[in-house]
Amino acid sequence: MVYLEGMCRLDLGQTARAQRLLARSEKLQDVAHSRNRGMCLGRLATAAIGAGDLDHSVDAARKAIGLIRTAGLSSARAVQQLKIVHDGLAPRYRARGVGDLLEEIRAVVA
Repeated sequence: MVYLEGMCRLDLGQTARAQRLLARSEKLQDVAHSRNRGMCLGRLATAAIGAGDLDHSVDAARKAIGLIRTAGLSSARAVQQLKIVHDGLAPRYRARGVGDLLEEIRAVVA
């Protein structure tokens, strides 16, 4: 339920509230369900961008990329979410850690 509310808050543009909910949801996600966790992390990264929290966005996106690489997560929706994160972070490519992350995302979604 926390994840669904976080998604809805994000869709409504309530990014700070969505970020809090999605961060809590990510902690509650079962490690065995990497697809759900990957989606949660992607949406968390997006919410954090909207809330102006680039550090949290970079961290969540890196965790999502890690799931794709190590857990074999191949969800098209998770990849699409990373594309959204990429587009949201692209204007801030000079911020600490963002440029490197953009390259990582391009490598994963290519």
